[in-house]
Amino acid sequence: MNRKLLSLNATLIFTIASMFQETLHELAHYVAAVILHSKNVTLFHNAVSHDTSLLTLNERIWIAAGGPLFGLIAGIIFHVICRMIIKRDLFYLFLLYFTSFCYIDFGGYLLVSPFFKNGDTGFIFASLGFPFWLTSLIAFSGVFFLYYSLKMLCRYFVEMASA
Repeated sequence: MNRKLLSLNATLIFTIASMFQETLHELAHYVAAVILHSKNVTLFHNAVSHDTSLLTLNERIWIAAGGPLFGLIAGIIFHVICRMIIKRDLFYLFLLYFTSFCYIDFGGYLLVSPFFKNGDTGFIFASLGFPFWLTSLIAFSGVFFLYYSLKMLCRYFVEMASA
């Protein structure tokens, strides 16, 4: 495949994998809200709207955790799948990007938790009464998680580039 076509395909696959992961992240929030019997649940492309007035704090925490937990679980599952696949093609590149975005979703939410109290993890940690130092320590662990999880994927990107 020539370089221009490969660059175009890689860019399109990158964009599609990002949008797909974001949609599934929000779908995880949606499913959690429906399972926990939240009212007026609406799925948007980048958010879920629902009535939290009748939910307990634990239910609201589980709904907020749905998206990031999906990212962690899907990242691990698709990382294992990427390790097992031998053929290096455009679908494999999609899986690599998707796995990367899943890890970035989880680690990124840990990373921003001290600063964004309305975000998924920020809300969870604030609701649980975590002090700033503990939230910051968890955020710092998000840096290490991102570094090591993406470092483990780098090998496959290099193999893909040389295929």
